[in-house]
Amino acid sequence: LSYAAGKRVRSEDLYDNGKLAAQDEVVGNQRIERRFSSEGIKRRELVSLLGERGPIRQREQEFSERGTLVREQRWNTAGSPLSDESFYQNGQPRSKSVYGVDGNPRLIEITEYHDNGQRAAIGRYLAGDRQRQLPTGTHQRFSDSGLLIAESVYDDLGRVTRERSWDANGRLERDDEVFEDGSRRAFAKP
Repeated sequence: LSYAAGKRVRSEDLYDNGKLAAQDEVVGNQRIERRFSSEGIKRRELVSLLGERGPIRQREQEFSERGTLVREQRWNTAGSPLSDESFYQNGQPRSKSVYGVDGNPRLIEITEYHDNGQRAAIGRYLAGDRQRQLPTGTHQRFSDSGLLIAESVYDDLGRVTRERSWDANGRLERDDEVFEDGSRRAFAKP
């Protein structure tokens, strides 16, 4: 334990083998918490802003057993989410969620990726109560080579209103209007 002016500024816990297990330190108005494996590899880091009402998360990172970053979440100074990114162990992005898109604090844009780095899907959601997310607008899916293969359009109530799909050559296979009861009608013949 380390103290400055009577306040704890750093603490460390060790494994039986002498390697660092956990570290907690205060630097200025930030608290940084780190957790390590028994082999000494950092597995988690949490940075919080120290305020009058307690710590407010700013960034949280999770690492694989090999030490590669697998997830990173960020929050603003008020504690509202800004982004949530995950990564494949080969370092390529896996998914990215961005909160507050177009100035709307409830609008979330989620992008998913193939393990080769190509975008796999993109769509927007309205955050509801109890972590529920309602799809809105146009959602697209892509092949691992980046070619658009499917598209769904959602209304303001989260219901799909149109679905389209393309073959591997980019030719339209299906273009359907989707009704509330789930029935369909073709917009155009491919």
